[in-house]
Amino acid sequence: GAAPPSPTAASWPPVDEQQQQQQQAEHVGITIDILPACEVPSQQQPAEQQPQSEQPDTARLFQVQLSQAGHSVECSYDTGSSKAQLDLPAATHDLQQAEQQYVSTIMSLQREVSRLQMLQRLQQTDYEELEFVLKESEKQRREYAARYAFVVLDHDNDGYISTDQVERYELFASYAPEVLSRAFQHWRWQSGFPGYLNMEDFVRFVEYADDRSTRASQRFWFAVLDADGDGHLGWQDMRQAYEAVDTSSASYIIGFENLMNQIRDMVEAQQQPELGFTCAELCGSKLGAGVIALLTNHNNMLLQRSTAEWGRGDFPL
Repeated sequence: GAAPPSPTAASWPPVDEQQQQQQQAEHVGITIDILPACEVPSQQQPAEQQPQSEQPDTARLFQVQLSQAGHSVECSYDTGSSKAQLDLPAATHDLQQAEQQYVSTIMSLQREVSRLQMLQRLQQTDYEELEFVLKESEKQRREYAARYAFVVLDHDNDGYISTDQVERYELFASYAPEVLSRAFQHWRWQSGFPGYLNMEDFVRFVEYADDRSTRASQRFWFAVLDADGDGHLGWQDMRQAYEAVDTSSASYIIGFENLMNQIRDMVEAQQQPELGFTCAELCGSKLGAGVIALLTNHNNMLLQRSTAEWGRGDFPL
């Protein structure tokens, strides 16, 4: 009679062998997908010489895909015959090696990231320390310069100088007399004699004018520029400061409307912009020091300079 049909991929391995392999896979925590490849008929004997009681041998190539812990490895096994058993320990060993290599690579990358983060923190710390030292050095330089200027201005060496002598100091040469007059009206005299400054008064007054980034300086100059005292630096207040600047020797001065637009963008007042801005809004602006410099004409900020030059950063605010 005719030889029995060759076993198909769907019928191999037998049901009991499939269950046994599945139990072994679950025991080691592995998912196995057996994908049948092409069947290659083996060299068979002529039909008349084959014993009818034996099935023809068929060589099969199976691809085994193992998955564990999110990783997968594909292995190919040539069973050689339909009765061959899958080498599960060898496939498990391949997967474990791949997983160990993957874990080792991840740990190495994590160590490198930690090292770089530590270096970045150290560099940031060094930068902050250098910035602090530079600010302190600049502050000390200004203080020594102010103390030296006080000694020069104090002609009679009595320890006091008048407000008229302060107006002749180079730093305040560009300030309008009306602005300096209102500044002295709001000043808290350490000397005990209004109209006369001792060294501590002069050093602090110079510091407020030279470093307008501090809250104390910004509160002081806001009170000086708020002519009507309503708590808002309105357009009328700023117009008074603008018109008080001596423009007789200036070849160019920015228009008031352009100046207001520039200041409006710098402060970014959110509440009732038509009323101007409050002291809190000025202190909250990163460009508050520049606004004060413009309104007091610090270092001739209004003269011979334009908004385009400020935008390019040619002149610091």
